[in-house]
Amino acid sequence: MRYVLSGPLATTLYCDPASANARLVFDKMQVQFASTPQDANVLWMRRGYTHALQNLAPHQTINHLPNERALIDKSHLARGLQRLSESLPGAALPLDDFYPKTFCLETTAEIEQFRAMVNAEPKGAPWIMKPADLSKGRGIKIFDHPKAVTAWLNQYEAQQRQDPKASTFIAQRYLTNPLLLNHRKSEIRLYFLVLTLSPLRVLLCNEGTVRLNTLPFELGQWDNPLIHITNVYQQKKHPNYDPDAVLKWGFSDLEAHLVATGQAEPDFIAQQLRPKLKAILRHTLRATQTVLTQAPPQGACFALFGADIILNAALNPWLTEVQKGPGLSLNDAVKRAVLPAMLAEAIALAEEARFKTLNQQSMAKLQAQSNFEWVINDDPAAVAESGS
Repeated sequence: MRYVLSGPLATTLYCDPASANARLVFDKMQVQFASTPQDANVLWMRRGYTHALQNLAPHQTINHLPNERALIDKSHLARGLQRLSESLPGAALPLDDFYPKTFCLETTAEIEQFRAMVNAEPKGAPWIMKPADLSKGRGIKIFDHPKAVTAWLNQYEAQQRQDPKASTFIAQRYLTNPLLLNHRKSEIRLYFLVLTLSPLRVLLCNEGTVRLNTLPFELGQWDNPLIHITNVYQQKKHPNYDPDAVLKWGFSDLEAHLVATGQAEPDFIAQQLRPKLKAILRHTLRATQTVLTQAPPQGACFALFGADIILNAALNPWLTEVQKGPGLSLNDAVKRAVLPAMLAEAIALAEEARFKTLNQQSMAKLQAQSNFEWVINDDPAAVAESGS
């Protein structure tokens, strides 16, 4: 699919060598590529983007936000969500309804607060420990006994004293009643686009992926990632991984399964789930907006993120974390069906936003918009047009 904009500007894309997976998609878009960042209108970078952000030309846009860690660092995200929850005690979407209880383990006081809660709970209340700044399920541990948690905390504190630069962790309540697909734990990956920062514009892609674990779910064997860590990277690196196991579904597969098993009605995703997902994303972006929306010195920026959502047995969505540059490989049939069109549209939307910003045009309507829906559009023209 090729998106063409009217006007004097044509997309010239720089894709750095580290973005090999994205480049495979861009090659099919038939865009013009630049050999250096300086010669491009749109920059897609995985490495060295911090310098590029500070040195954009007025006509350029890049696929990173200056303060995107507000979303992708698990501690920063937890703090932002908790601050917003405290400031909105009567919110229509309470934090406890979509985000598991989470402790940031960065200070002695926070560690002791978490330790006190664990010691006050009976055996069998599992917690999942996650490095705040890592992805792909790396470094994760799960414990369900106060003694095991205490032993881990003691080791963690000793490591922090020895190496202040070591990764800090969060402790997050483990969801013990996930939706099971063919008896296996599952997780949804959403793709959302922060199109502009000021005003804030965010869109959600209608298509995503569903990840499944290899082995049937059970409350136990906490150190077995084939049961508990819903991440394809972790599944495939395990010595007992079954290469014939189906680890990925599309949204249509998920809905067909839920309808066939009597758990949902047709159009469940569009009519019931997606509005909840958009509400969660809207709340999450508002929680991080003050920090997130600080723009680069000049030029523009956009960013594609992945949000990890676990549906519980009642089909209620729970946000667990947000990833940057989310899993753009095309190594399975589901991703090959979802990612190329999604990424092509994201680039087209970013280019259209750049073009309209330079020409002081309204973005109330975007011609490249097809499979993305608005989550937030703070454009005054869009607000006026909607009558809200």
